[in-house]
Amino acid sequence: RRAGETLLAALPAAAQTPLTLDDVRRLPSTPWFGITPDGARVAYLLADPGAQADLWLVATAGGAPQRLTRDIGIRSVVGWNASGDRIAFVAAESDSAALWLVQPGTAPRITCRLPRGARSASWLADGQRLSFAVGTAGESIFLCDARTRETRQVTAKGYIGLEFAWAPSGDRIAVSAQGRPGFYEALESDLFLVDARTGAETPLVTRPGVDRSPVWSPDGSQIAFVSGFGRSGLLPNLGIAVIRPGDPAPRDIGTSHDRGGFFEGPFLHAWSSDGREIYYSVIDGLESPLFRLSANGGPFA
Repeated sequence: RRAGETLLAALPAAAQTPLTLDDVRRLPSTPWFGITPDGARVAYLLADPGAQADLWLVATAGGAPQRLTRDIGIRSVVGWNASGDRIAFVAAESDSAALWLVQPGTAPRITCRLPRGARSASWLADGQRLSFAVGTAGESIFLCDARTRETRQVTAKGYIGLEFAWAPSGDRIAVSAQGRPGFYEALESDLFLVDARTGAETPLVTRPGVDRSPVWSPDGSQIAFVSGFGRSGLLPNLGIAVIRPGDPAPRDIGTSHDRGGFFEGPFLHAWSSDGREIYYSVIDGLESPLFRLSANGGPFA
């Protein structure tokens, strides 16, 4: 918005004309931004048409922005680590890509080179390691250590329709996957727990229908996930379920919703910082409301 306001303010009043679609296409955009955990700074990716996108940093209280990268060829941004002192991003590297790190005030550097097709890069809670998935017929999980710049494969098995989340302790991975490739097969997915050291897999939720998109609670004691509550079908009525590793069955806490769940969602489900509530969004007609749900079940808000 600031770039657009500056542009208009620089024009004489007589020269100002209504914006066209072409004018809008020429305006800079910010496809990503991220606030540090302490809320003091915000980094953003500034994409200017005709030029490469770069990372900038500014204090949330205001002030002059600081440029963090210059013409590196950023493809996507992973975000801040847990301590808020470094940003990870993916940038082009020859005919493939690499994970880069940048600390404010220092030059960006490559930390790990990525195999072709790597995706879903994310920080672990320790703020020192990053994880990503790669594969063709099935995807495996890899780990990149920012301290040693070494990469190792965590899971030997290739998962189809892989979604995964690392426990805050970094010793376990919650994984969701389907049995075979295909659109209809994606409506039958299960949850597993993987030992990060050995790669050993333990079934967590195996029942008919959709069980996917695991998210750990802040203390690592529970996993929230999107579920069809054991029901199969082409138009699954989805909601939120929770399980504690070791429990025999999940708690289908989202089934009490007054609309019975949503086919278009839930999306972006996340725990509150105290682990008592779960927030998520859905697509409901032309709206995308945000809901709050008690982790123990109960009414929606």
